[in-house]
Amino acid sequence: MIRSIARLHDYTTICASAPSELLALIALRAREAVVERGRAIVRANLPLVEAFMAAHAGVLEWARPRGGCVGFPRFVDGGSADDLAERLLREEGTLVTPGSLFGDLPEHVRIGFGRRDLEPALAALARVLARRAPAAA
Repeated sequence: MIRSIARLHDYTTICASAPSELLALIALRAREAVVERGRAIVRANLPLVEAFMAAHAGVLEWARPRGGCVGFPRFVDGGSADDLAERLLREEGTLVTPGSLFGDLPEHVRIGFGRRDLEPALAALARVLARRAPAAA
């Protein structure tokens, strides 16, 4: 079965589709504008994330990324990021990735801030955190 799945994977992903290749070429030709757009979004969002983390310092802690647009905060009380991710999706329709998907990091959550719609996502996260009971010590 694994060999069959691997063959199907190879068959369907062995090369990019023609439209994808064309879009990649367009992006490469406009790389300065594409990169600057991304940087501008991150520059605008990073202060929002920093303020959010400061406002929730008793619940979450993080190391500010030195580059990129992803943070990996953790629950100070060792709470479950799996529970948070499930509740955030169910109650608010907002996605985060729990640390359990990156290995044995159940109290961490991956938060991306390279998108323009960050403020509503942080507001949704704040609402779920406000309804969350602290983890048992």
